[in-house]
Amino acid sequence: MEIAPLVVVTSPIIYAGTGLRVKRGSSYHSLCEMGVHLKVKELFTFLVDFDGGTFISQHQAGSLSAAILSWAETFDFSVFTDVSKKDWSNLIAQVHEPDKQPVAVNGLKNTWCASYLVGGHILIVHIVNTVEGT
Repeated sequence: MEIAPLVVVTSPIIYAGTGLRVKRGSSYHSLCEMGVHLKVKELFTFLVDFDGGTFISQHQAGSLSAAILSWAETFDFSVFTDVSKKDWSNLIAQVHEPDKQPVAVNGLKNTWCASYLVGGHILIVHIVNTVEGT
């Protein structure tokens, strides 16, 4: 089986008729015909209210749960001298808990909210599935 060159998809829109085709035998087949489905990474924007400050970051992930884990693992906690590394490790543990998952914000599309307790402080995070553009 001969496979066409690797294509990295950075946009959530895949136009019909431009799909990657794979040669199998003497004919070419689309990936969908072969049962292969591509998962496009989406852009999520995180707006965090913590300890008197607002912190904004963006993460690309294939799902909301993957995005929030990426955010928790990479959040720069070094500016908070009164919060220990153990407290931040606890945040990562909390994002895995089923009852601590973000909930959809009523009346808005692609927007979620969650809150966590970090070192005795409440951390509130709003997450928006963001459309990439200029």
